[in-house]
Amino acid sequence: EVLTMLRSDDQGTVIDPDIDRLVAARGDTAELRYLEPVTAEALHRCGALEQTTIYRFVQEAITNAVKHAPGQKVTIKVGFDEADGHLELTASNPHTGLAPAFRAGAQQLVTGSGLGLLGLRERMEAMGGDLTVTTTPEFTLRARIPIDSAVLTDDDSEGAAGTAGSPDEQERP
Repeated sequence: EVLTMLRSDDQGTVIDPDIDRLVAARGDTAELRYLEPVTAEALHRCGALEQTTIYRFVQEAITNAVKHAPGQKVTIKVGFDEADGHLELTASNPHTGLAPAFRAGAQQLVTGSGLGLLGLRERMEAMGGDLTVTTTPEFTLRARIPIDSAVLTDDDSEGAAGTAGSPDEQERP
């Protein structure tokens, strides 16, 4: 936890942790999908720590895609596991263009590739969640953080913007 705080650069630098805006700014590189019952509005009802952590996950996913798989789009999904009360964040992109270190193995990625993924893992664990990295069949970051399910059931939620592949999956521009 202390390492997370020391490595944190969130003292005022993330004024508006709006992942929709972050992804929209990188539309050529990233796409964002909300899985029912998660919506953008629901994420704005999360606490500041949760919002910043979600933002940092998306930011790291985009950074990794640009750096290690140029020209490949990263798909970011935000869902909720009702069974254990965790928000699930997944980012995946094809391997094409990945650096050799990224093909060497997921554990090496988390422990030996600099502070980006390591810092993200520490951030997730400090919140009671976790981060996993897999490299087959695609490069995938998967994070889980506990959140209060009540933020997902507020009546202010707007309807679906469209579906993307399955009945419980919503895609938002």
